[in-house]
This record gives sequence, structure tokens and C-alpha cells, in this order.
Amino acid sequence: MSRTHDKEKRERILCSGLKEFAKHSFESTTIDQIAEKAGVSKRTVYSHFDNKLALYKACVEQLLKKVSIELTEIVSNFDSLKGESWKFPVEFENLVENIEIKMLQQMLLRDGLRNREIGLYIFKEIDLPVIQKLSQSLQEKLGITSAEAQTRAVSFFGVLFYSIIVFDFLRVPADLIDFKKRDLITSLSRIFACNK
Repeated sequence: MSRTHDKEKRERILCSGLKEFAKHSFESTTIDQIAEKAGVSKRTVYSHFDNKLALYKACVEQLLKKVSIELTEIVSNFDSLKGESWKFPVEFENLVENIEIKMLQQMLLRDGLRNREIGLYIFKEIDLPVIQKLSQSLQEKLGITSAEAQTRAVSFFGVLFYSIIVFDFLRVPADLIDFKKRDLITSLSRIFACNK
């Protein structure tokens, strides 16, 4: 079997795994479902991944790479947006509406709360490094202290997760809350628009 064919199968497994985990949850998804959707045997799935948790982690990591690109682009645009803070809400709306980010957050919220091992994995391998990276970028780009950058990074993720919980996960009707998604995005962008 060629490496290209093997890599293609792995990609199909990851793609199917991501869709199934996002749709059903870690607990409800089976390797049989993923294998069927990927058009491979269960044995082939296990030849690429030791177990369901390893496959889940690989799916999350693949999705996280795409999300990191979005965050990196926003942070790298800080210099060009400094005098035009009105553009920040547009940047953040694109981020909040990004389907990969929604998928990742829903998976992490749902599965991280139900499964302690996934919850710890999310905290150690995703939350801490991503917050640290964002913190460093904020400190460099905005010229703020390390503590202030850390606070803003944590606030950013808190607001981002909150927006997903309220608007997408719980599907709270707009008439039941005092603010609109746009107001939340504007507030979120102010975390970054202000410097010392």
C-alpha cells in the first residue's frame, strides 16, 4: 500500500471522525460509525489510531490548527488596526461565526464536561498553550504587562466560550437576553483595541 493512499485514508478517518464527534459527542460516537462514514474497515481505523480517544485528540488537534490560523491573522493585524479600532468588531465577528471555531468549542464544552480525561487534555494541551500564545502576542503588539496580557487572553476566551454557550449551544432566543451578539462582539474587540 502506498504512503499516499495510507495518508488519504487517515485524512478520511479524521474528517469522518470530526463530523461524527461534532454531531453526536465523544461518548455517543462509535468507531464503527466513523469507519463506515470514512469508507474503511474498523481495523483500518485502529491501524491509524490506538483507540477512540487518540482519534478524538487527533481530530481536535487538526481543527485547532485551523482555528490557530484565524487567531494568528487577527493578532497579526493589530498593527494595521491600531488607529482603526472600529474594524475590530468585523474581525471578531468573522472569528465568532467561524464554523470550525463553533465546532471546536461545542465539542470541547460538551465532551470536556462529561469526560474528565478529555477535560484535562483540553486544559493542558489546548487552553493553556493557546492562552499563553495569545498572551505573548498581546504583550508584544500592545506593549502591556505580562499580567495584563494574560488577563485579556483569558477574558477573550471566556467571552468567546460564553457566546457559544448562549447563542449556539443553548440556542437562547434573542428576546430573552438584554444584549445582541453584535454588542458582545464589540465588547470582545475592546479587550484588544485598548492599550496602556
